[in-house]
Amino acid sequence: MTLSTVVIIRSRSISSNSTRLISLEMKVEERTQELIEAYKKLKESNLETVKILAETIEAKDPYTRGHCNSVRVLSSKMARIIGFQREDIEVLEYGSLLHDIGKIGITEALLHKDGDLTAEERKGFQLHTVIGKNILKTVDFFKPCLFIVRNHHEWYDGKGYPDGTVGDDIELSARIVAVADAYDAMTSTRPYRKALSQEVAINELVHGKGTQFDPMQVNTFIEHKLYSMLSITGEIVSKAS
Repeated sequence: MTLSTVVIIRSRSISSNSTRLISLEMKVEERTQELIEAYKKLKESNLETVKILAETIEAKDPYTRGHCNSVRVLSSKMARIIGFQREDIEVLEYGSLLHDIGKIGITEALLHKDGDLTAEERKGFQLHTVIGKNILKTVDFFKPCLFIVRNHHEWYDGKGYPDGTVGDDIELSARIVAVADAYDAMTSTRPYRKALSQEVAINELVHGKGTQFDPMQVNTFIEHKLYSMLSITGEIVSKAS
């Protein structure tokens, strides 16, 4: 076999291997894209399922219609600004939508009461955070967001419920939801009061810095004017991108 023949054979071998490698890379790229698309569809399906669950809460308490989704939009936007990873934002979205699911276990008479709650009624109402966690904890899919459901009413100074957790010991996602939840609740009409104005609600957030709310989350909310994402009627003006 001459040298030129060897060179030709080797060149053909290299060319054949290169073709196989390119073909393999194309197949891997195709499969990767298919997996990405499948994941997107699964995420969309999961989100829609969770939205349906959230709507069951709001069906029981019409005054909170749209509240869970508004909290989701505000919270996820805050998380993106802070720099959350995609997976953590997804957990936050599910937790935001389901943060009040425990209200299913609260009587309608208590939910719709148009006056101040008694001390006993207040304790009963506060159980919705624990009830919510207990409802969801049997489903593995929801386990990552259980702390949001249980702890979104904790106060930064430790005077919240149900555990009296203090400061940064409260999970960051729960601290974010606490701000979004409070703002949307204040600017929505409830049985016991009319909706507060945007200005008054913002002042309440500022007043609660360091006591009810994490100061950094309030600052993020106000400095980035996230309150402008909701109209005065509570409708979502623009969704988080």
